[in-house]
Amino acid sequence: MKPFRLTDPSRQYCCFIQDCCFIALLFAFFCLLAFFIYYPGANGPMLLDDNANIVFNDGIKITRLDKDSLYQAATSMNDSFSSDRPALTHRPISYISFALNHYLASDFFVSLKLTNIVIHIANGLLLFIVCFQLTGRFLSRETDSCHLRHWLPLLVSVGWLLHPLMVSTVLYSVQRMTMLSAFFTLAGVIVFIYYRKKLLSSGSGFWCGLSSVSFFTVMAALSKENGALTTTFCLVIELCFFRFRFYHAVSQLTRRSYALILCLPTLLLVIYLTLTYFTSSNHSLSDYRHFDYDMRFLTQFRVLFSYLYWFIFPSPDNLTFIHDTFVPSRNLFSPMTTLVACVGWVAIVVTAIYLVIKNKLIWLAFGVLWFVCGHLIESTVLPLELVFEHRNYLPYAGLVFSLVYFLPWLVGRFSFSRAFRLILPLFLIVCIPAVLSARRVTDWQSEELLLAHWHTVNKNSPRVWAQTADYYMSRDHNIGAAYAALEKAFRLDPAEAGYGLAQIAIICSTPESFMLEEVLAITRRTSDALMQPPTTAYTINQYGNLLNLCSDLSQIRQFKDIHEKAARLNRGNISPLAHYMLAVMALADNEPELARDHANRAAKGRYYREEIHHLQKQVNRLLQ
Repeated sequence: MKPFRLTDPSRQYCCFIQDCCFIALLFAFFCLLAFFIYYPGANGPMLLDDNANIVFNDGIKITRLDKDSLYQAATSMNDSFSSDRPALTHRPISYISFALNHYLASDFFVSLKLTNIVIHIANGLLLFIVCFQLTGRFLSRETDSCHLRHWLPLLVSVGWLLHPLMVSTVLYSVQRMTMLSAFFTLAGVIVFIYYRKKLLSSGSGFWCGLSSVSFFTVMAALSKENGALTTTFCLVIELCFFRFRFYHAVSQLTRRSYALILCLPTLLLVIYLTLTYFTSSNHSLSDYRHFDYDMRFLTQFRVLFSYLYWFIFPSPDNLTFIHDTFVPSRNLFSPMTTLVACVGWVAIVVTAIYLVIKNKLIWLAFGVLWFVCGHLIESTVLPLELVFEHRNYLPYAGLVFSLVYFLPWLVGRFSFSRAFRLILPLFLIVCIPAVLSARRVTDWQSEELLLAHWHTVNKNSPRVWAQTADYYMSRDHNIGAAYAALEKAFRLDPAEAGYGLAQIAIICSTPESFMLEEVLAITRRTSDALMQPPTTAYTINQYGNLLNLCSDLSQIRQFKDIHEKAARLNRGNISPLAHYMLAVMALADNEPELARDHANRAAKGRYYREEIHHLQKQVNRLLQ
């Protein structure tokens, strides 16, 4: 195939004028289509991490738009989670955006999702610009039609906008963090390409490009830590499209400085992840995970292939949102697919690097490297949950890029009719994803529909049953149904003490509804589960809820065994909370020395500080 180069100014100008307005209108149409597909989900439920980060986070519920209120919102994560990190490193931009929604909108929760939809569409526009910038360099080698310079970026951005997997990111309010991080990352990539072209054509733009990319990298990282990958994405673009070539007048010092500055952040990230893996003081993660570092790292090879499968086959049965039933890999041979996945990904990455070196099939190499690098933080060794769909939000852009740019490569090797050349990409990239996304959004319109969908495709998930219990309690106050749902969850995952703690909280709220034998049985089972690792975030949250609902002295005595065992745990705030309850009981039993000991240990926690301080005063008066 003869390469076509856009060298004829009149032809280039004609091509630009013919396509530009039409592409702009088409893109506007697809943006409206995306908005109307997602709009029914704006009334959807708040789920899982939405509660801690948004619903119960008083720090973002500002009533004034001033410096103090915005600082309160920016640092509100300190109130939601226990951490010793500096306040303004906890995703402040995302929390400020939540606060602005609360301040400006009459319906807070709906405005959150509507804003997410708008950000998603804006990200689609930025992705179009990125692809358009790259296509000028790409087409000179890979295609013979100047029209594709507009059409291929359009298909990439629209295919990414409408992919069904994006639904669970856009309509899961707290994932504003992921979307804002992607927004600033894409903006950083755009300015990188702009100044990189200037550096190639005239030798200028080094310092402007460096400062601009640094700014957007910081903004992306302050939205969510994944933003640190901005420079890694820039490195992928450099390797695939610019290949460290410069204007002839650029000095060797500038060239070497450029290469060092571009490669150093990714190198430091890899070193950090490696040190995290080998030097962790709790390599087993037994305090709060049901897997260790080795298991998580090995499991991610299989998880990444699952993400690829969902990209190709995004059916409702695959996109279950909650993936807690994914079995971790215990070693390379358990399950055997772990070894296959490891070998497969090594082969894929090595092949992509080989293609970059040989400067062949760059559309394929770029997509693979973008996808893999996009998962460096969340899908390697950091002890996060094994599987989450939103981790593919920006990495999927690489896969869509490869798929779209594969089409002209395919057409160039076979004789297809003009109609087929038009219908094939529209059908694969636009029509099918749009229909599947619209179908998925219908499940996200309400909690009832979403739970019904989950029970259809993921009925053996303990978290689905726990979410069902929350729904029964918050909407219908159907105590019997909520208790039964928690019982189902507990039977599916007997090691999760949080389900038993939630059942005990229900018992405390309506003690007359339960027989003594049943109460004793659930107490023993929960007490035993508490002593088994891990102590999850769900267990800690449910224990805090238990303290609110079972605060009567007789109830504290009734569940004394649970409080004593919780006091032995060494994670989060569960131990200080348990010591507080034991201090209350010891003071009531006229044991001031024991009460003082428990109160002093309780004071190390972050909650009930006023109550604990008051309790300490009472104890000190008795001991004087």
